[in-house]
Amino acid sequence: MKFKIVLVEDEPKAQHHLRSVIEKKCPGFEIAGIAENGNDGLKLVEKYKPDLLISDIRMPGMDGIELIERVKRNYPEIFSVIISGYQEFKYAKNAIKSEVVDYILKPISIPVLVKLLDRIYEKLTWREYDEIHENLVKRLSARKSTCIEFTNAFSMALIRRNGPHSRFSGFSGNKPPDLINNILLSILSAKEQKQLWLLQGQDEDEWCLLGDADSLHYSRFREIVKDYGRKLPSCHYYTAVLSISSQGSDLFTRLMDLYRILRDHLVPGESRILYTDSPFPERCSECQSLDSTFYKKLDYICTNDIFEFLDDELSTIFSLWQKTRLPAQLILIELRHVITHILQYCPDKRELEPVLESKLDDVVRNCRDYEDLEKKFRGIVTGLQTQLKGQTIKTGSRESLERITEYISSHIADELMVPFLSRKFSISQSYLNRIFHKYTGKSVVEFIRETRIKKSVEIMNKTSEIPLKDISLMVGYEDASYFSKVFKAEKGISPQHFRASL
Repeated sequence: MKFKIVLVEDEPKAQHHLRSVIEKKCPGFEIAGIAENGNDGLKLVEKYKPDLLISDIRMPGMDGIELIERVKRNYPEIFSVIISGYQEFKYAKNAIKSEVVDYILKPISIPVLVKLLDRIYEKLTWREYDEIHENLVKRLSARKSTCIEFTNAFSMALIRRNGPHSRFSGFSGNKPPDLINNILLSILSAKEQKQLWLLQGQDEDEWCLLGDADSLHYSRFREIVKDYGRKLPSCHYYTAVLSISSQGSDLFTRLMDLYRILRDHLVPGESRILYTDSPFPERCSECQSLDSTFYKKLDYICTNDIFEFLDDELSTIFSLWQKTRLPAQLILIELRHVITHILQYCPDKRELEPVLESKLDDVVRNCRDYEDLEKKFRGIVTGLQTQLKGQTIKTGSRESLERITEYISSHIADELMVPFLSRKFSISQSYLNRIFHKYTGKSVVEFIRETRIKKSVEIMNKTSEIPLKDISLMVGYEDASYFSKVFKAEKGISPQHFRASL
């Protein structure tokens, strides 16, 4: 990118000399306009909004000092340089002391001019870099109304150290710690450092790397991502998802695509780079979820306090998951279900559940591989055994219903089907609907639909920046048009009109 200069100089020879040096020796700049006096120079500044103003001091009409002071007052972001003769230097010092300008003395030395413009170019480049960073954060956080439109395209990578972030959290966009940032800087040339932006993702184990696609070739961008992933500290394995260049207006949508791929294909213990345009194989559904037979066995184990029988079951399960390379996110969902199922037999379930969910999150996120995950999960289960002595919750009671409704509310983005809930809580489908009608006056499906719409309303009330199609996913509807129909049936108004009325 070239930065624009407005040149104000009343001597034709000096004009020609300056123009010639800038065009031949300073490729980072282009002259937008030339004026012979301060009044015309101000008009050019107002017209072109240059990055740099170079002005002689002595000119007819408005002199250079007054011109620069007026420009600084109206356009403080514009850099200014004064051209002064030796005898005029004392006159220019006041402006220089106030840090309004840099200066060059006549007769103009080519090396001095080039060195000065190189220094200003460096300042302008980093200022532009910081401005792009600020707008990238806004764009990736879906705060489109507060950011400028990008004219350039970006390559994007989402890089995750170790396991998945288990709770939905907004994209932070914070600058990473120095240790993490310095790793990236160590593999970049000085030029590349101005072409890449590293932002923190949802937590301290996730980063988003963006490269200026017009300046940095995609093949080099991939090499950088690979080298960076290998050098991350405290990293058991890393997963990176790469996207070919996107226009600035598409960045949030592309980031959501990267998150979906990361969620669906992050495999414990396996460092890998994924691409948005790569075909991904369908996974066998029977490998993804624990069936009703397992939960019946688990019920028997819990009620009879014979957890030693669970060891063989867990060995079989983890062996199958490792063989099929089941993603960590799906494993986390299944293990949450197991913990929730065991907790129904605990008298202090309400106090234990958040603690155990947090512990399970940490275990899945920080495990080295499938074997390490199995070992640590067994530790969680062992810690639960002392809570289960002779304690049960009566099936069909209000407390039993509250356990189910709490699960629905906290897993509203999951695929909540009556057969699944029936299997998970070891209740027949007809009986499940019966207790819902008894205590809520609604069927299970009606309760789920009402809860999802209520959650979508909460999200819309909190922020207007999240697109409706993403809200649809957050409350369990993959089809945004179907979500719209359900919302209108429930609220009597479309989600678009509801949001507009807020």
